Formats: sequence, structure tokens, C-alpha cells
Amino acid sequence: MTDGREAQRESNALNLDGSHDLAGHVEMLVRMVRDAGGAAFTLRQIGELLAQLSAPSELSSRVAASFLVERKVLRKTTLTSIENRKVTRYARPDASSFQIALSLTNQGYLSHGAALYLNGLAVSPPQVIHVNEEQSAKPRSTMALSQATIDRAFKGKQRRSKREFIYRRQHIVILNGKQSGRLGTGELLGARGERLATTLPARTLVDVVVRPDYAGGPPEILKAYEQAVGKVSVDEIVATLKQMDYVYPYHQAIGFYLERTGVPAEKLQP
Repeated sequence: MTDGREAQRESNALNLDGSHDLAGHVEMLVRMVRDAGGAAFTLRQIGELLAQLSAPSELSSRVAASFLVERKVLRKTTLTSIENRKVTRYARPDASSFQIALSLTNQGYLSHGAALYLNGLAVSPPQVIHVNEEQSAKPRSTMALSQATIDRAFKGKQRRSKREFIYRRQHIVILNGKQSGRLGTGELLGARGERLATTLPARTLVDVVVRPDYAGGPPEILKAYEQAVGKVSVDEIVATLKQMDYVYPYHQAIGFYLERTGVPAEKLQP
């Protein structure tokens, strides 16, 4: 609260300053923000815009953010992590929860339940929005897999991300996903016409089998596979799975869902 009051006092003082030069920089900043591609900004990103304008030192990123909020160009919104850490974003008035979620990473994309919904493979919006932020590339495991090892892996409790935030009662989880070079991702339009980075159908159908808890579990995954009939080819799913190069035989689980939707299991080969 102290920072907010200080920024407000500085903003009020600058409003009384009457400097045409300062007012000009503020107007240019407003135009830059309106023309920028992002839907939500950090203070650092606002500072980077100011740097492009060679703005005077008294127009700090915090003061500029206060101006933008007063002008209703942006709105200040706060997310709270499950560890009670506060994260602030300055978002466009019409920014969606999906856009706010994507603003929490630099190169993330929507996945799992959110991707099922955006791809028309789920009817209801997700209770939890998952954003996949790819890890750096790692050497492929050379461990020999026994049936006992496979059984333990599939019976064990799925690992869950600790990077969880709450935004307007909406839970947002950041996943540290496998490096794939953004395989099978693209942009889709949200309900407000916003462009959203997300996994596309084939990649989404693979991801939800690999991490079923993030998609609502097997019943919801089966519904998604049923929705995908006639929309996504088995060849696309097979190609995506192969390119993801997983150690564990997820083709068996995918084959199960395909069989339940009437696709012969032999069409999916490891």
C-alpha cells in the first residue's frame, strides 16, 4: 500500500507540474501502450517503453503506471501465489484470464484443460488454467525400462507444479514442460477475440494423456478424444507423440482412448 500511495503522490505532483515536455511523453506512452501487442504489462515492461521515449527521470515506471491506470488505459491487478507472494500486472481493461495467465511467463503457452477448451475439445472453461513454460533441453534418458518401472511410473502420484497463482478466484498453474521447440503450438482466438498462444489439437491430445490430472482425469480425456473424432487424424497424434520423444510408452494409454472412440489400436505404433 505504501508504494501505491507514494506513486499516487508523485503522480499528483507531476499533474500540477504543467510541463509540456512531460505531458508529451505521457501522451506518447499512452499511444505506445495502446499499440503494443501485449495485454498485460509488468513495471519493467512499462520502464522499457519509457526508455524508448527517452523520458525524463521524474517519469518513473511506477509513476507512469499510475498515470495509465488513472487514464483507464490499464488496470492494476494483483495475483497471489499459493505461498502468499503478490504479483502485479497492469492489464488492458478487457484482458481475459487467459491473457493474464500468459503474462506470467515470457514464452509460455496455454495447455491441457485450457487448450482442450480453446480447441473445441471441451465444452466448459477450465477450472484451472495451465501455462506451459518449456525447460531447457536435457539429454534423453538411457535408462532401460522394465515392466515394473513402467508400472510404478503410471501408478505413482502425478507430480504437481508449485507455481500456482489465484486471479479473481481463477487458479493459474505454470508448468515446467519438456523442451519441444514449441512443437504443435500456435494461436487461437479466445471468446473476446484475443489471440492466445496454445497447444493445437494433436499436441493437446498427447499432453493430456501424459499429465491427465491437468485435464480433469480419464473421463474428461475420453470426452476430448470423442470430440476429436473427425477433427484430428491419428497420423497427427502419432507424429506428435514420436516427435515429443518420451521415454515412457504413452502410446499404450493413447491407444486405449483411441480404441474407446472406435479407432483400431494397431493404427498407433510405438
